[in-house]
Amino acid sequence: MKTRETACPGYQAALAAHRAVAPERRIDGHRRSCERQTRAVRARSRQAFPEPEVVQGDGAGLD
Repeated sequence: MKTRETACPGYQAALAAHRAVAPERRIDGHRRSCERQTRAVRARSRQAFPEPEVVQGDGAGLD
């Protein structure tokens, strides 16, 4: 049975070249998707739990 470790040198060279460039793109894509998801969750949170309106001077003269 062939594995990556016992594969021919050409395959190992191609795999090494691919690994040299692929992880950065995956990390960038993952980071962008996390940022997109975070923005969406925050927007839904603001929609579901809006900030209460602050009424100035509403304290029945307790100043």
